[in-house]
Amino acid sequence: MAAFGLIAGSGLDKIPGMDTVERVRLSTPFGEPSDDVEKIISISASGGISRGMRPGELTVPDQIIDMTSGRRSTFYDAEDVVHVDLTEPYCPDLRGHVFTASKDSGIPVIRSGTYVCVNGPRLETAAEIRTFSLWGADMIGMTAMPEAALARELEICFAGIVVITNFAAGIAAKKLTTAEVVETMKASLDRLRLLLQAFFALTFPAPECGCANALKDARM
Repeated sequence: MAAFGLIAGSGLDKIPGMDTVERVRLSTPFGEPSDDVEKIISISASGGISRGMRPGELTVPDQIIDMTSGRRSTFYDAEDVVHVDLTEPYCPDLRGHVFTASKDSGIPVIRSGTYVCVNGPRLETAAEIRTFSLWGADMIGMTAMPEAALARELEICFAGIVVITNFAAGIAAKKLTTAEVVETMKASLDRLRLLLQAFFALTFPAPECGCANALKDARM
């Protein structure tokens, strides 16, 4: 089985059937990661923009609009010039496995969506959300970029499972609060655990995606 990395917050550290067998410390330009991996699943919270993206829904996005700035977004900012293809920012193979896990576990997921990623930590204005809606964004959050691009530069498969924790600014006629985000995330933990348990119980065949060859023909 491929070595998986799971980017997630508290509450998802104990999944039935998953035990810590070894701890490895590595050093990278970005600090010390917890492990050396081939595939990554990222769990994050998001505000819903488009119709159907309601609090409590689990979504597997397929596209990203990057509105971040100031974040270090590449490993190749010295002598090498590398332009990785990010037409599909999320690995289609991994997304397909999440769909299989959804079917096996009975936990429904929304199978596509465009995630607009912003810097934060402030929440957005209603006018910004209206603009992002016109661009075709379905959800908004702060944890998709540069993760997706960095994973692709390292030829690591990357997919996201997004919990819609609240309506984005101006969608609902009430003030946005972090309490709502935390409460909805907590209420979603059991479904996330079941989905992930089914996911990691899968047999993963040789990948058909191009993530492992992302650097081929990408260097100038």
